[in-house]
Amino acid sequence: MYINHLPAETWNWLKMNGSEVVGIPKLQNSIFTSDKNGDIDNTLDSLTRRNIDARDNGAMRIAAANKVNITGVGPDMDNLLFDNNITLNRYEINKGDSNVLKLKWTVKNQSAWASAIEIVVKKNCKAVVFEEFESESDASAHLAIQTKIVLEEGASINLIQLQRMGSGVTFINDIGSMQDEKSTFDLKEVIIGASKTYLGSRSNLVGDNSEFNAEVAYLVENKDKLDMNFVEFQKGKKTNSNLDVKGILRDEAFKIFRGTIDFIRGCAGSKGSELEDVLLLDDTIVNQTIPLILCDEEDVEGDHGATIGQIDDEKLFYLKSRGIKEEDIYEMLAKARLHSVISKISDEEIRNKWESFISE
Repeated sequence: MYINHLPAETWNWLKMNGSEVVGIPKLQNSIFTSDKNGDIDNTLDSLTRRNIDARDNGAMRIAAANKVNITGVGPDMDNLLFDNNITLNRYEINKGDSNVLKLKWTVKNQSAWASAIEIVVKKNCKAVVFEEFESESDASAHLAIQTKIVLEEGASINLIQLQRMGSGVTFINDIGSMQDEKSTFDLKEVIIGASKTYLGSRSNLVGDNSEFNAEVAYLVENKDKLDMNFVEFQKGKKTNSNLDVKGILRDEAFKIFRGTIDFIRGCAGSKGSELEDVLLLDDTIVNQTIPLILCDEEDVEGDHGATIGQIDDEKLFYLKSRGIKEEDIYEMLAKARLHSVISKISDEEIRNKWESFISE
């Protein structure tokens, strides 16, 4: 299974263009809970295969331009779910601006689960969606989740994904949004734990004045791996994307971040921004970052960057002079990055729960 492909390839010998995932067992439909508040309909449907090669960016662009909801992990995720007979769970938000949907997965030891979620927000409607992914600390399992967002004209969604997985869990988390004009997709992502996490997110900003905003906070430690791919496909006029990623790496952790702003011809007046800020707490980690801007349109504004480093010596000296132990300083700074996203969760019960996790 080939996933998280970079839309414009770099040198193959760097082994950063995408990831091969092997050893995925036979998957079953996940057991998860659903709590709906508002005008939300839930139906079941079947999936289809995607005959698109993720390495063919031209084909990916054409498909997205024709409103095929291409995702960040890529077409192989669609085919994995189809081949394992996974059922599509579709949620439709039909009216109103106070709709709330809460989905929660509690992964069992030795389980091999998958879910396909599609959330359709109708014209001018609003929704807040929580997706929580948890397991026991020593669980060994596989979980594959695909969340597709469809936003009609003027619709908006706030998707909050919260991950706290055990040391033996492999988690593939796939997101894709198809957005009509004046729609807004806000994504908040907190990643704590899992042996291997593959996160792919693609926002297909096809409609004029559509917008995507993402805030991501992660902590990767021990020998865990985090593999991320974010693509902002900006086709409509005056579209806007903002990606802010904050992370902490320690022990022998591995992380790769691919972030692409893809300005398509005709997207005049569009803006895109992406920034990753990584704090390195040990010399034994592996950190890879590829910020990328593709541009077929002159009248656009794009900026990207990465800040990678250790704690500033002056800051460390100042905090130690105030009587704070060095190991406590590292913990404090790590928790602050996670807190920066968790503190913005609107649901008090969920926010307090996840604040308690990072305080342990």
